[in-house]
Amino acid sequence: MKHDHNQILTRTGEIHVGKFYAYYEDSTRPIAMVEVLEDNSDAEMIAFKLKVSRPLHEAMKQDSEFKCSARRGHYHYPGMWLLKDPSIINMMPSMSEPSDKQVEMDMTYIKDVCKIGQGASCCRYLTMGAKGFECAKLEDKFKVSIDERVETGQMVSAGNNCEGYGK
Repeated sequence: MKHDHNQILTRTGEIHVGKFYAYYEDSTRPIAMVEVLEDNSDAEMIAFKLKVSRPLHEAMKQDSEFKCSARRGHYHYPGMWLLKDPSIINMMPSMSEPSDKQVEMDMTYIKDVCKIGQGASCCRYLTMGAKGFECAKLEDKFKVSIDERVETGQMVSAGNNCEGYGK
């Protein structure tokens, strides 16, 4: 469904069930990466059921589900939430371009080695791409950008936990 609303920032104005988005609340930084489980929007309201896939703030818990809704229209209010397509908000190039170094990541590895949701211990190279979690360590153009952001204090995740997934 197309959403003409200032709380939806995607290339097409559409939110798709099963896709991942950055979730914001009154902030310039996302507080979680979420998966859209349901779109319950109608003519008057936009409404979604979401699941936290990657907490980026201590208030968000891994795998927790919640709902968000708002009246249609363009306005701002305290506590305003936002869903943004990560491919248009990243501060680095998109990893969704095909590469022979990209492989589908195992969720056990992501939890145990990458330490997802563990603040500064979380691997700095764990990224979200079009197909889910990806390792950016083996892609020099991404690794350099990420390392610079960690060195200048722009990232919470600072871990350097392995040689690179799949290596």
